[in-house]
Amino acid sequence: WNDIKDKANLIDIGHHTYVPSDLACMELGMVYLPTMLGETPQVISNPTREGAIMACQKHCAETDGCAYFHIMFPNGDCYISGKDAHTSPLVGAVAGPAVCRNKEKASFYRLFEAEADAAAEPLRS
Repeated sequence: WNDIKDKANLIDIGHHTYVPSDLACMELGMVYLPTMLGETPQVISNPTREGAIMACQKHCAETDGCAYFHIMFPNGDCYISGKDAHTSPLVGAVAGPAVCRNKEKASFYRLFEAEADAAAEPLRS
């Protein structure tokens, strides 16, 4: 922490782990189950994990009935779940709500917003 020069957009989530404040509502190593019936996982290809997480969250926020999401790394498989889902531990996953409450659009969020928009679009052949 002492070696980090710009701490303005970082949050200490414990165990000497610091994340951008926009990801502070995320749960590392968790998934939400069950996933929504009829929804196949979307593969989010994004050059950064932060951008992929935000694209998956955006997909959830834009899907009727979605309350939570989780994304699996390294593949980038994005799953969505309804309001009655519960958490379960799983290595390599990041989970969170459809919308982080009281989130300010800090500079970090704006930086990855365009990446999230591009990654959320389905691939066209």
